[in-house]
Parts: sequence; structure tokens; C-alpha cells
Amino acid sequence: MRRHPRWYPPRPFADGTGVAYPLHLVCNQPHQRLHSQLDYGAFSRSTKIRDREPVRINITDAAERGIADGDIVRLFNSLGSCLAAAIVSSDVRPGVMQLATGAWFEPHDPHADKPMCVHGNPNILTRDIGTSKLAQGSTGQLTRVEVEKFTGEIPPVRIFEPMRFADRG
Repeated sequence: MRRHPRWYPPRPFADGTGVAYPLHLVCNQPHQRLHSQLDYGAFSRSTKIRDREPVRINITDAAERGIADGDIVRLFNSLGSCLAAAIVSSDVRPGVMQLATGAWFEPHDPHADKPMCVHGNPNILTRDIGTSKLAQGSTGQLTRVEVEKFTGEIPPVRIFEPMRFADRG
């Protein structure tokens, strides 16, 4: 038997749980850093909005959800959630959002079963599996999500603060 690559149509449940989420999330490589390297750097931090990674959302999708440019939003699916800052744009197709990879992961509650990243790391929303047994390509750039305006108290981003050690004295 010969084995060869094959194209499969997209699954409607990209998080693997059987729950349909209406928006496609595309997680591209960032232009302001190499993956997560230098996320703490001045140039990378200058592209953030209110200390969060920006997420682009179509004007129609944003209006349907009461989201305005600059709002802090929560992206979520059955795998987890993250906060990001909305950029409302007609440059993104309806039904699609775009969030760059590489924001350093900062869980709001590190002990939670499904912690929310307050900084905007999309890895919390994607499955960590290969594309197939043959290729083992990354599936971490695409998933399905829902988004809502974040209405709670916005947690601070502290990932770049120096570590404090306990005094043993």
C-alpha cells in the first residue's frame, strides 16, 4: 500500500471538542519579533494596545458583538481563553480574526484548569497536535473561537516585571 499526502476539508470543530464556534482565528507570525523572542523589547511592546496583543476583527463581526476599536476582548473556545485588544478593520474578512503568535503566556489564575491568558497568547486556543502521522506539521495557526467584549476588571500584564524572590531571613 502506498501512502501519500491527502487534502481533507476543514472540520467545523477545530478545537476537537464537537462545539461549533463561529469565527476562524488565524494566528500568523508577528512582524515585530521572531516568534516570542524579544517580546519584552521596546519595538514589540510599542505595537501592543493597553499592554495586550492586538487582534483584528471585521467591522460587521465587531458590531454584532458590541466591540469597538481599542476594546479589550476575550477570545475563547472549549480549550481556553485569552484577552487581546480589538482592532476593528475591513481588512479582515467577515467570520475571520487575526492574532499574531508570540505574546508571552501569562495566566490570570495559573491553578485554573483552563487558565485565561491576560496578554494575548493564542496557543491557549489551539490544539497541540500534528497535521497527520505523515507530515506532523503545525496546527497551531488555525482554530475556531468566539469573541466578546471583556467587561470585568482588566487584569494587569505583569509578565515583563522582574521576578521577586522570597526573603528567607
